[in-house]
Amino acid sequence: MRVADSLADGQSFGAVGPYERLDGTAYFEVDPSDPLNRVIVNLNRAPRHAKGRVKFSSPFVILKPVDMAKGNHKIFYAVNNRGNTQGISYFNFGRGGNGAITAADMGDGFLMRQGYTMVDAGWEGDLVPGNGRLVPKFPVATQPNGQPIVGTV
Repeated sequence: MRVADSLADGQSFGAVGPYERLDGTAYFEVDPSDPLNRVIVNLNRAPRHAKGRVKFSSPFVILKPVDMAKGNHKIFYAVNNRGNTQGISYFNFGRGGNGAITAADMGDGFLMRQGYTMVDAGWEGDLVPGNGRLVPKFPVATQPNGQPIVGTV
């Protein structure tokens, strides 16, 4: 995980104080034999590791108070669009963007002044990496002959 030196040029957001940005990758695995996972299309055809589970990963961004005791102890999960982060631009009237770190990017700081910890993560598997988009790494499901399963999305 990478921690930004300071968010918004060290600006203090009211009583909550300054924020920091954390960038990292979350690693997951799911059991294709679990009945709850049957809704995942072609999961049973994805490659599995030695324990029989399917692995994948996703990048994430967290904007949080430097002093967590001053925050409101709530997560604001901002669902991105096509891997592009938008929560800051929608709720703080800021520039936002995938690399948001400056004071101008943070806009009026509304969510920060309220003490929220903002979280965003990649979830769409049909994206082209680039431009700082949050693009997860999903396995490719295959046909019995080993060829990738492809189709119109």
